[in-house]
Amino acid sequence: MSGFELRPLVKDDRAWVAAFVRERWGATKIVSRGRIHWADQLPGIIAMQGDRPVGLATYNIENEECELVTFDSTVEGIGIGSALIEAVKDVAAGAKCRRLWLITTNDNIEALRFYQKRGFFLKTVHRLALDRSRKLKPEIPLVGKHGIPLRDEIELEIPLWRWIGEGEPRKRGFSARFFHEHRIESMPKGPPDASPGESPKTDARGGEVTGEDKP
Repeated sequence: MSGFELRPLVKDDRAWVAAFVRERWGATKIVSRGRIHWADQLPGIIAMQGDRPVGLATYNIENEECELVTFDSTVEGIGIGSALIEAVKDVAAGAKCRRLWLITTNDNIEALRFYQKRGFFLKTVHRLALDRSRKLKPEIPLVGKHGIPLRDEIELEIPLWRWIGEGEPRKRGFSARFFHEHRIESMPKGPPDASPGESPKTDARGGEVTGEDKP
């Protein structure tokens, strides 16, 4: 079977999400930018082949920004990773987020390739950020993939909305189809205060990545 479908997480998925994230990431505790996320408590999107989950993306929407927190696909070569990113992008656009962003680590060369090929821009290198992250999650290793010392968090983003004065937002190339079909988040009213200016483990989380549909 090569086809798959996407659907939003529901309450009954939480036990599976916790077990899946522990298997893929070692824990449900995820650290990015000095903050702890509990992945099994976040909203997310599941990729399904029949009744079998084959991919998961979790995200956090806050302050008109959407962070892609965890992202995994277990089947390569059929577009699951790309589809999950597009679905989260639709959710973020539908919630009037100004950007979709994520954190990966300086050793994760495969993730940098994957995300940039799918429209993400390099935003910031947070030098030595993993020293601070280890205070929250001591199990983060000192050495990552390819024997590269794990030191820095790399922030990538896709701008989603451009706000013009107090008028309506102008969307940058993304439909909110997935958002509208599934009614995942309620849309905030009014523009933001300011103008805009398989298994990925993409931040202080480490991990193996292979295949075109994985970061």
